[in-house]
Amino acid sequence: MEEKKTLKEWFEEKSEWAKWKAQAAVDWCKDHKETIIVFGPVIMGGIIEIAKISTKRYTVNEEKALKERYIYDRSTGHYYEMKRKPKSSEWLQIEQRKQNGETLGWILNDMKLLK
Repeated sequence: MEEKKTLKEWFEEKSEWAKWKAQAAVDWCKDHKETIIVFGPVIMGGIIEIAKISTKRYTVNEEKALKERYIYDRSTGHYYEMKRKPKSSEWLQIEQRKQNGETLGWILNDMKLLK
């Protein structure tokens, strides 16, 4: 059986491997300068565009999740955290009760939708 390496030995091994890979990348760049000059800007533009798209998608999905999890009550100015998204029949009941003068917090609490 192999002996388990200590954390220091493991780190040193990975450090040597990373140094070797970095040196190989530097050597490749020195050998292929013309290729890098031609394709570098195109590749960097693609990487930047992918980063923009992925961050935009992440923020949109995060906002969508927050909208599904929280409901804002304009009359009181509070956000209420939900256990789950209300069904359409529950939304109708919420709207009807709001028109009768109840606050959103009381309604959601009665319906056991608050977290």
